[in-house]
Order: sequence, then structure tokens, then C-alpha cells
Amino acid sequence: MMLFKRDENARPQCDEVMFAGQIGLQKFFVVVALLCVPVMLFGKPYFIMQEQKKRAQSQPLQNTETAENGAAAGAVQPANPHDNEEISEVFIHQAIHTIEYVLGSVSHTASYLRLWALSLAHAQLAEVAWNMLLRKGVRTVEGSLTKGFIRKRALLLEAVSFHPSLRNV
Repeated sequence: MMLFKRDENARPQCDEVMFAGQIGLQKFFVVVALLCVPVMLFGKPYFIMQEQKKRAQSQPLQNTETAENGAAAGAVQPANPHDNEEISEVFIHQAIHTIEYVLGSVSHTASYLRLWALSLAHAQLAEVAWNMLLRKGVRTVEGSLTKGFIRKRALLLEAVSFHPSLRNV
């Protein structure tokens, strides 16, 4: 599995983990997430089947009085909205909800990864802009303070014109 694969550290100055026990905690969370899927899929249908079996074994006594909601006298009121549902319908309904939940979780994870990649790209772009453009403009040319000042102003105007958030400065 890709999540449990160990790669050689490409950057030796960086640690592979952020804290002691991180790898074990990551594996635990992945296993718990994988074990939750069958519980989500089969938990509710199993519970409803057990309730239907209990109700079938202990037949309720017929009421001879008028029911509270105005139903005919002697009618048995269902205790659960799933009483009259077929169990296959409950399984299908729960499978749809489980699939929606899993797809939503994967989609949210992908969105966070896209945001992370965007922030990394923005940081790299800012570093390149500083190294290639702005740092050169801040230095004075051949010791001339006037040329350096003019170049700084020109680069500042260029940066302000290209970056929308700096236009109101």
C-alpha cells in the first residue's frame, strides 16, 4: 500500500517524521478508517433486522382504544419508521450513504492536497521573484546610490503594477 511504503529520505537535512510514534499513529488511523466502512455499511441494517426479529417474536397486544394520532381503533402503531421497509431497501439505502461518505472523504483529502500544492508553488514563486528580480534591484550598481535608488523605485512600481493586492498601497 502506498501509505505504508518507506522511501529513502531525499533531503537528509529533514526528518522523516514530525514526532516519535508518528508512523504507528498513521497506520492506526488508516486501519480505523478502513474498519469504519463495513460498520457504516452493515451497522444500521443489522440493527433494524434485530429489531424486526424482536418485534416478530413478541407480537404486541391489539389496542381496543382510539390511537393518539387519530388512527382507527385497534390499529397497531409502528414504533420505528423502518418497520414496514424491506431489509433489502435498507441495505441499498445504507450502501448509497456509505459510498457518498467515502467519496466525500476522498474528495476533501484531494482538495487539501491541492491547496497544499498551491501554497508550495506560491512559496517557490515568491522565492524566485525575490532572487531573480527584487534582490538585484535593491543592490546599488557600481556603488552609485542614485542608480540603485532609481532601480529600486522602478522595481517597486513593477511589482505593484503586477500584483493586484499591492495596488492600493
